[in-house]
Amino acid sequence: TSRAVADRLVVSVRTVDNVLHGVYAKLGISGRRELASVVGRPEPGSSQDDGP
Repeated sequence: TSRAVADRLVVSVRTVDNVLHGVYAKLGISGRRELASVVGRPEPGSSQDDGP
C-alpha cells in the first residue's frame, strides 16, 4: 500500500502517490497491477502462477 511505502521511506502518502502517478504516466499504464507486470514481479497477494 502507499501507506506502507510511505512509512518505510519516511515520506508522506501523498508523495508516494504523486511519484507513482508520474511513473504510470511515463510508462503508459494505469495502476500497480500493470506496474508489477512491467517490472516482471507479481503484485503481493496476487495468485499469478505464470510468473518468471
